[in-house]
Amino acid sequence: MADYEIFSCPQFSNKVLIILFEGVQNNAEIKSELLKGNRDYDYAFVNCDNIASQEQVYSALYKALLDDLLGQTKSKTLHSEIIFDLSPLKNIVESLNKFGISSTSTNIIALKVLSDSQIDNVATYVDNLKQRVKGSVVHFDQANLSRFTNFAQLKKNYKLTNISTEDVEELTRILVGLTQLKGT
Repeated sequence: MADYEIFSCPQFSNKVLIILFEGVQNNAEIKSELLKGNRDYDYAFVNCDNIASQEQVYSALYKALLDDLLGQTKSKTLHSEIIFDLSPLKNIVESLNKFGISSTSTNIIALKVLSDSQIDNVATYVDNLKQRVKGSVVHFDQANLSRFTNFAQLKKNYKLTNISTEDVEELTRILVGLTQLKGT
């Protein structure tokens, strides 16, 4: 089993490398390097506390790639656009703070948008991530994501405090809807 996944849609030339890490010990260092603009950290680092399902991630990837194709992105980079699209918030900085890597993020999803020429070197990007992130790579699947979801935080950040369910399928329908309708 590969320790990464490649997300692709036929209408987009870009593909997205997805790697899930658990037990990350250097989250503060990663965030610091991101803020410095270090190109070795040119990935979207997502806090798993706010992720209920793979479909929620795929939905944000689709929206970010579509916005990029249409020239409608709102943030500086495609990687920050992915995090922004995961969030229901309209403030980019607040979205990055709540949904991106933080000092308390121990489980993260690393995402890297790759062009056709870069996809041939995917192993280089995987190795770079493994060198930079001090944590264990686990398979990007529903079972692992469910272990990392903080339902109380997710509901608070999405303003779903009136919903009592922790049913992943039901929450996913709501979260995907919020992602796709954001900004319309």
